[in-house]
This record gives sequence, structure tokens and C-alpha cells, in this order.
Amino acid sequence: MHQAKRVLLAFISSILLVLPGFPTLVQAGPVPTSVSALSVMPNPTTAGATAQYTIAFTTSASGSLAGGTGTITIGLPSGQTLPTQTADWQVQGHAPASVTPQGSGSAASLVLALPANLDIAASTQVALAVYNVTNPAAGSYALSLATSADTQAVSVSYSVYAPIQITTPATLPAAWTNTPYSLQLQASGGSGSSYSWSVTSQAQFPSGLSLSSTGLLQGTPIAGDAGRTDLPTVEVTDTQTGQTASLQLAITVNGTVVQSPAVQVSSQAAAATGVTYTVSFGTSSAGEIPSPGMSATDIYLTAPFGTVFPSQASSYAVTAGGQTVAVSSVMVFASDPERAIISLGGSASPLVPASTQVVVTVSGMQNPPVASQTDQLQVQTSGDPGTATTPDYPIAPPTLPSNLSGSSLSVAPDPVAFDIGSPSPTLQATVTLQSGSGLPVSGDTVALGLQSSGYAAWQASPISAVTDQSGSATFSLSSSYGEGGGTLLVTATDTTQNVFLGGTAVPVYAYSFSFGGQDYPGALASIAGSGLPPSAAVTAATFAGQPLALSGCATDGQGRLSGCDFTVPAVAPNQSYPLALQIDSLSLSQSFAVGQSPAGVPASVVATSGGGQQALVGQTFTSPLVATVLNASDSPVGAGVAVTFVLPATGQSATFTGGLTQATVSTNAQGQAVSPGLTANGVAGSYQATASAQGAASATFALTNAAGAPSSLQASAGSGQKI
Repeated sequence: MHQAKRVLLAFISSILLVLPGFPTLVQAGPVPTSVSALSVMPNPTTAGATAQYTIAFTTSASGSLAGGTGTITIGLPSGQTLPTQTADWQVQGHAPASVTPQGSGSAASLVLALPANLDIAASTQVALAVYNVTNPAAGSYALSLATSADTQAVSVSYSVYAPIQITTPATLPAAWTNTPYSLQLQASGGSGSSYSWSVTSQAQFPSGLSLSSTGLLQGTPIAGDAGRTDLPTVEVTDTQTGQTASLQLAITVNGTVVQSPAVQVSSQAAAATGVTYTVSFGTSSAGEIPSPGMSATDIYLTAPFGTVFPSQASSYAVTAGGQTVAVSSVMVFASDPERAIISLGGSASPLVPASTQVVVTVSGMQNPPVASQTDQLQVQTSGDPGTATTPDYPIAPPTLPSNLSGSSLSVAPDPVAFDIGSPSPTLQATVTLQSGSGLPVSGDTVALGLQSSGYAAWQASPISAVTDQSGSATFSLSSSYGEGGGTLLVTATDTTQNVFLGGTAVPVYAYSFSFGGQDYPGALASIAGSGLPPSAAVTAATFAGQPLALSGCATDGQGRLSGCDFTVPAVAPNQSYPLALQIDSLSLSQSFAVGQSPAGVPASVVATSGGGQQALVGQTFTSPLVATVLNASDSPVGAGVAVTFVLPATGQSATFTGGLTQATVSTNAQGQAVSPGLTANGVAGSYQATASAQGAASATFALTNAAGAPSSLQASAGSGQKI
């Protein structure tokens, strides 16, 4: 009888288990656990160096490790090796019981067994120290770690850098007395973006030259240093990696022929004509005209833009040591009237001896139309490698009649900058006629004059205009040719009263940029440029709207930009982004195309975490799905790779946030893509989710929807039977 009851109960149970719609009961699995706050710090970080690595992490809330049985497994990145001798390791200050290598290639790892006298509690900060590590080649590496109490490993990235070195040749280009000098020192290696320069020796650079922390050597050597060679030692420090390099440099100062030039003008009025310029200078102790071994006997005079030299030789007189020197010819170009080439003649040898005072008198000059307190004149001879510059001399604004003495001329923007090869922006010139008491002068015709030192031909529209009731006349200035860097002189004349009102000089920068280095996220890139303000530093920079740190970024005396190294930010590849620079008062922008890193080309996708989970039907899974995209070297690809997670469309499955069975997300800097949260649907059973990236092998995640406990039990058939 009892046996029959047991058979009946077994029969009823079997029926209940196969009744349609009766839920299947599934045992819930363990919640995945892993360490947290994992970090790796090599010291030093130089490729090929012998280093000490500090590996730190925190055990999980349930991750206690017992001495003698607990283990720590470290997954080694491709290219990285770690010592296997226990004497090279410490765990919380203790040597491990053993260090056992496992696997090879991308699956290589080391298993550290805890000594019997070391127990590590859950939620505890742990420090590992490993000595005598040979750093791998420069690059980014990802190391993983798990303990015997964990169900999954976590990984962290760290970097190893190429050795820093100074790449500027030890012998610098020669400097010249009284001649501006500018040179950007160069280095490579390290982070490539955080260089700081200094002089570390007692020997310094020649007087008048100084080295900035950005590595820009500039200044004007003094005449007293002619003929000397200095041997300063400079050091560059990478403030990000701590690496340093030093180099002894050699720089020689040569003396120019022209010494201590000066100029006097007979009239300081702007645009004045018939002015006499008296230019004086001394020749150096080694300076003659002509220079030894040369036949040229020229003196070059260059005045500020807008000045006009006469073209007749009879307007020039030269004396040397009080003796007249014949002027055989003078050359003044119509396109460059602020520069004169004076050729000397005669039978004396030399025409001008060394250590002699020379005076050049030029009559019939025309002053520049723009008032200034800082005009200078440059003097050079045919034997001079550089130019000498006079002290400042003033040019005064024109004297206006009382009924126009409050007049003004303005141009906006001032200065102006535009990308070379592109049409210039339109400028607006405004002339305002006012009396000395501030009353507007209306009804007068004002004409503009334009003169450019660049290649561009600027036009004013209109050419002349009548002042309105406020005393103002406005003009639009434009140029269709985009190689117009230089200076734009704008002058105004009241043609009604035949009065020259004055002028203004607008600096025009037709710039261009070029990019070097690498173009993918995380890589070291560089930017160079030309046509920019001379001797100016970049004071601010952004890339795709993000602040950008530029190391050693400044222009030289010719407006050429160099030393601008930066790390490409973590942005989506294969797109263009604006790179904006602030140089002096100019805001400049250039488009920069970000490419795909060779190390960022996906080869495979692996399931990192989230697989093996189960959730009750209709309930949310504990963790999202995490996939890591690897390149062909089994290293994480980095940020910006699109990964698509797909769940089954029918049957037992789940949905991502928003009720979708598919979601595409981008990898982070560690090459990991994290899915949105997912919720089990109403069908119990096991199934797989996939994660894929274009061109890469996909990964799968095993998931299970577990049925809930039955709310009631009802007999469908078989009641009332007897045995």
C-alpha cells in the first residue's frame, strides 16, 4: 500500500512538471565578484629600463583570502614579462609562497600563492611590489588581475614611454650682434607633451639671449659679445613622466659690419614729403666695404612700410670718416619703395675702412602716413649676414585745422587673420569728422587710400563717401586673394577741404597650419604654422571644445609656429574636429581629421563580464553586459569603436532599456563597451546575447530567465480514483 502511494505521488509530480504553462524552476547562480580600484605604476616608465612596479587593488566585499590557499592571478599583456622569482615579489610586505607562470602569448599569466602567515580580509586595500622588471617597448598596456575569491578578472591600462632626448643639434646656428635671434629647442620621447626647459650649467647663453621654459631661445646679442662662443648645458624635463635629458650646446656670436646705427629726420609729420633722413653708423673692427673677398659695395636701408625712398642717386650722399664716398647708383623698387640699395663707387680700397664712422644723407624722403612712436630703420651692408636696427624715432600725426581736429579713422577687426588661400574677411573702415569741440562735420567727401605690403590687392567700397549727420562715413574693405599677409595701410583724406586726415596700419596674418605625428586618439600629434604674429606664444587651445595642453608652443621672429605637440583627445575616429588657438589677440581655428589607430582596428570581441547571469522572468538583470574589443595583438583597441549588442528577437530573451533587443555603444579608453541595462522577458529558459564590432569576431553571453515560484497548485485530472 505504501509503495503504491509513493508511485502515485511520483506520477502526479511528473504530470505537474509537464503541464502546459507550468513554470520551470531554475537554481539562481552566484553574483559575479571581482577586485576594484586596480592600478599599475611602473617606476621609471622609460622603455627598456629596469623598473619597480606597484600593483594596487581592493578585494571585493566577499573576497577574503586565506594564507596558504589564497592566490592572486595576474594576466600579462602581450610584450610584457614579470619576474618569476619569489624574491622579486612582495604581497602586503610578504614574499609569496610561490610564483607560477601559466599559459603563453595573450593568455600568459602569473599565479601568486599567499604565504601561510598572510590572511587578506574582504574589502581590503592590497599592495603588490615587483622588482627587477624590464620595461617593454613604448606603448600602452593592459594588465588584468583576479583573486581565488573572484569569479571574474578586471583589467587596467598603463603606459611605457620612449626615452626622452634632445634632438636639437649641439651646435646651434650662429647669432649676430644687434640682430634678433629666435630658435625653438626640440626634444622627443616621454609623453611628448609636457616638456620644461632650463639652463643647468654655470655657463649661460650670450647676453641678450634667454631660454624660456617652453624651450624658445630668443633675444638680440649685444655688440660686446661679438666673436665669443658660449657652451651652456640645457636640461629638458617631462613633467608628466619625470624623465630628463641634458645636452651641452655651443653658440657663437658673430659681429656685424654695421655697429650702433642711428637716424634723424628733418620732419616728423606723417606723410610729409621732402624730408631729409640722416643715417649714421660705425663699421666694426673687422668690417669693411667691400668685405674681404667680395666685390659688392652696397648699403641697404629699410624703413617702415609706407615710407618712400627717392630713386635718384643725386638724392644720396655718403661720407666715411669725414671723406666723401661716391654713390654710383641707387635701386628703389616701385613695389617696395621703403627699401633702398645704395651702391658705392670710387678707386679707394677699401671704399669704407673698418672702425670708421659712416653717414648716409637722403633728401626728398616721404614719411609713412601712420603716426608711431616706435618706427625703426634697418641698416645692412653687402658683407653683413644680419641687419642692425636704429633706436625708435617718432612719426607724428598730421596737424589738422580746428574744424577737423577731432576727426578719427578706425578699422575693424584690427588685427585681422584668415586662412591662406581663402578670401579675406570684410573689414569696416569708419572715418568720423569732428571739430575740436566735438561737433560733427557732415557733407564732406572723404576718400580712402589703401596700400598693402603683402601680395593681396585690397579694395574699398565705396572709394569715397560723404559724411552723414553724425559726421561719419563707412567703407567696406576686402581682398579676393588669400595670400595677403603683411600690413594694410588705410589712409583718409577730406577731399572737400583738401586735408590729409591720417592713417592706420592693420596687421594682416594670412596663416596656414600643417599637422604631423599621428592622428588617432591617444597618439602624439604636432601642429606647425606660418604667417602668424612673430615671437608670440599660444595662450589657449581647444580640440573639439576640450581644453588642450600644448608644450613649447610659440612662434619665432618670422611668425612660424613650432614646438606644438599635443595628445589627440579621446574622440570618435574618422571625423574632423576644430582645433582652436589663441595667439596674442587672434582666435584661429583649423580643422583636424582624426583617424583610426592601427592598434584600434578591431580583430575580436570578448565577453568581459555579464555572462552567466540569470534573472526571474520580468525582472532586471543585476549587471549590464561588458565586452572588450581587441586588436590583432590581443590588446584593447581604445575608445570610439562601435559595439552592437543583440538579444534574441523571439522566445526566451530580454530587452535593453527602452524595450529594444539591440543596442550600439562605443568603447571607452580601455576598449570596453558597456550595454544598457537589460530585463528578462516573460519566457523562462536559457539563451545567448552577442556583441559584435565591424570586422571583428563576435562574443556571446549566456543568460537565463528563471521562472518564479508557482502561486497555486490545481489538480487537472485523476481526482477520485481508488486503488
